[in-house]
Amino acid sequence: MAAPKPAPAVAAQPATEPPQQQQQQPEEEKQDWKLEVLDKVWLYRCPDTRVDKAALLQGALQLCFDHDLSGVYAHACAEAGVPVDQARLGAMRAANAARVAGLEAEAKEAEESAGESEVRDALLAKAEYLARIGDKEGAAAAFATAEAKSAGSGPKMDIAFSQVRWAWFGCVARARACVRMGANARNS
Repeated sequence: MAAPKPAPAVAAQPATEPPQQQQQQPEEEKQDWKLEVLDKVWLYRCPDTRVDKAALLQGALQLCFDHDLSGVYAHACAEAGVPVDQARLGAMRAANAARVAGLEAEAKEAEESAGESEVRDALLAKAEYLARIGDKEGAAAAFATAEAKSAGSGPKMDIAFSQVRWAWFGCVARARACVRMGANARNS
C-alpha cells in the first residue's frame, strides 16, 4: 500500500482585503423635503436650540424655494412667525400651476389614447405632486379622482398608501404642536 503523498507546503499568506472599489453612487434625492423643512422650523422655534437660528430658518426657506414648495413655505413662515415673501410665493405658485397644467395635459392625453392604468398613473402623478408641494385641498381632490378612476384593490391600495404618506406631513405638525404644549406646561 502506497503512502499518501503529503500536500505541498503552501506558504501562509496574510489575509488581505480586496481593494475597495470606489463606486460612485448617485446621490439619492430626498423623498420628502417637507419633513426636513418642518424639522428646521421646529429647531428654529425651540428655545433650547444652540445653533445659528438665522441660518437654520434660511435653510428651511431655501428648501421651499429650491423645490417650489409653495404650501409648505406658507406653513413654515406661519410656524416660524416670519412674514411671507409674496413675490417669491407668487413665483412658486406660478411654477406649481405650470407643472400641474402639464400633468393635467398628460392625464387628458392618457384618457384619450391610453389604457386604464396609464390614466390612473397620470392622475396619481398629479395628486402626488400636489401633496409634495403642500397643496392639501388640491391633493385630496386629485387623490379622490385617481381612486375613482382605478379598478381593482391593488391600485386603490397604492393610492391609499400614497395618501398615508401625504397625511404624515399633517401628523408630524400636530405631533410637534403636542410636544410644544407639553413642554410649555412642564415649564410653567
